[in-house]
Amino acid sequence: MANFVPMNCALLISALACNWFSNLVEFDRNLFTTLNSASFSLGDILMPIITHPLTGVPIYMLMLWLLYRKFFHEANSAELQTKHKWMLLIAAVAAVVATFGLCDWGSAEFFKYTICRLRPSHDPELAGSIRLLEDAGGLYGFVSSHAANLFGLALITSLLVRKRWYTIFIFIWALLVGYSRIYVGKHFPGDVICGALYGMVAAMLVWYIHKMAVGRFGKAIY
Repeated sequence: MANFVPMNCALLISALACNWFSNLVEFDRNLFTTLNSASFSLGDILMPIITHPLTGVPIYMLMLWLLYRKFFHEANSAELQTKHKWMLLIAAVAAVVATFGLCDWGSAEFFKYTICRLRPSHDPELAGSIRLLEDAGGLYGFVSSHAANLFGLALITSLLVRKRWYTIFIFIWALLVGYSRIYVGKHFPGDVICGALYGMVAAMLVWYIHKMAVGRFGKAIY
């Protein structure tokens, strides 16, 4: 009798959690259907371009250029010796690469094959009802690697570059890429949102490690 009440409470909580999760998944699926079907002619042209990995190459080059300028041409770097500037630049680039690697590996290898949530293009309940502007892609889509990578890079480079215009620009770009994944039919909104959250958590982890690594030299410039 002593275990009866706790057991019933545990079963009730479990049932409520399962019901809440089922409702959340259903809401995510319905939201996907709404966003994916809200097409417009210009979007059909632009979204596949925005979502293509090579489209981001000029932005990655901009990131490197801004990092170089920060350490070699901005006023608060004048007190640093050249060798320390190079050290900070290499450490910053390493932080960016580490963030990308952590986001890409975690999203593609850990989450997708642990959660095993089907992409919209492989979901039998959505068969024939989605607009797919690309190939169907891999079987699993949670979390979105595009969202994880872009939001992770957006946060780590914003913390490194520290320019308001750049922060606004890079997060708008990350949002556009995230939306494009839904528009072209490759991800549910939940895949994108959770991917973005994972990417930013990974970026913050790398940021704290980076600050500890550069020590007193970083204090002069961040």
